Amino acid sequence: MVEIYSMFGKFLESIRARLRAREDEEALANLSDAALADIGLTRGDLVALQIATAPARTEQAAAEPFLAGLAFPAAARFA
Repeated sequence: MVEIYSMFGKFLESIRARLRAREDEEALANLSDAALADIGLTRGDLVALQIATAPARTEQAAAEPFLAGLAFPAAARFA
């Protein structure tokens, strides 16, 4: 039972961390170019940070388009 609480706690903490990161991204995006330069960042750095922190695709997600093509071959040709 303790493992379930621990796992649920880790899940909630990961959600909280992602929400905090999103708030930080929005705050940085709302800064002017001059304010970003003051802290040593550019708009391009913000894009790079978003890409670096994006969740990685799982093997299942990567295989989904392939599996969809097998299930619906005609739909895959027109996509």
